[in-house]
Amino acid sequence: MKIQDIISKIDIWQEWHDNYCHFVPLFIESAKSCENWKDWNKDLFHEFFERGGDQCVSSLQQGYFTKEEQIKIKEDWSELAPMLKAIA
Repeated sequence: MKIQDIISKIDIWQEWHDNYCHFVPLFIESAKSCENWKDWNKDLFHEFFERGGDQCVSSLQQGYFTKEEQIKIKEDWSELAPMLKAIA
């Protein structure tokens, strides 16, 4: 069996795919250019750092930040932002 045959049998969750394609490039651009978490688009920041379920990158519940972690992310943003920028 060829890889193309296997790929053609994959059932794509279109809504997730479309959200991923929309949000990930925006995340990369924000990570490159926004120094403060408050500079991010509110909906984009919510999608990646505050949303509690059905997020565009992962729908696995264990992948989400707790409220305490969300607060810590904002408090430590000056340390996180340069790392996000480097990754982006």
